[in-house]
Amino acid sequence: MGKTWNRQKMPVLHFLFLVFLFLRGSLLSCTPALASELTKPKNILILFHGSPGQPLYDTTLSEVTKTIQKGLDGPLNLYVEYLDAQRFPEKHHVQAEFDFIKRKYSSERMDLFIPIGPNILPLVSQYLSPDFDKVPSVFIEFRGGYADRPVVDRKPNMTGLITEPDLQKTFELILSLHPGAREVFIITGSAPIDMNMKSIARDAYREYEQRIKVTYLSDFAMQELLQKINNLPKNGIGIYLSFTQDATGMNYYGTDALKLI
Repeated sequence: MGKTWNRQKMPVLHFLFLVFLFLRGSLLSCTPALASELTKPKNILILFHGSPGQPLYDTTLSEVTKTIQKGLDGPLNLYVEYLDAQRFPEKHHVQAEFDFIKRKYSSERMDLFIPIGPNILPLVSQYLSPDFDKVPSVFIEFRGGYADRPVVDRKPNMTGLITEPDLQKTFELILSLHPGAREVFIITGSAPIDMNMKSIARDAYREYEQRIKVTYLSDFAMQELLQKINNLPKNGIGIYLSFTQDATGMNYYGTDALKLI
């Protein structure tokens, strides 16, 4: 599988198409000597950078699973793992998670590896090499929310997508839907990824500050944040950006924080 390195705006459909092409290509390229291999289950490992329960991950997992099932006619062993590295980014935790994955699948030969999430490729290169170097990989690498990314070590059998959030386009859409708005409140948490997303948002929204007031609600305890949100002006709009930890150190799944807000 050749190298494909596309920097695009979150086209999950394109990613699914890449998975489908890989699966169909791997089947069609089999020689008669390998035909018997098709009766053996294909082993596919999906690795998420974050934790379960996040809408983006849940939706991606559902669509990827459907695509895999359509692309394969034979039996399938589908494995799914979560690093939970957004809530627990400490090096010893990440190292322990990858060590566990290597031990867990040491007796399984993976036919396809699908890492998904922000900053996932440098972690895979650091912690899964050389164990997974020869495993064909299709990835989604999210850009945004992390600063100073290391150079990615691309493998010959790796393809996928690098995606970036289009915060300005989202902001323009919100303003068009609410032309009477006088102030926009950007809601973020206190974890490193939350604060980095806030920094990215500041850069993206700076040009709009001449048109509308932009206020950042970040680094609060959850109860204090909820009080502020309950007292937003009638002509104000809230944009939920990222909230994985509050100022007291309380960790939240993205969906749980969003439900409270």
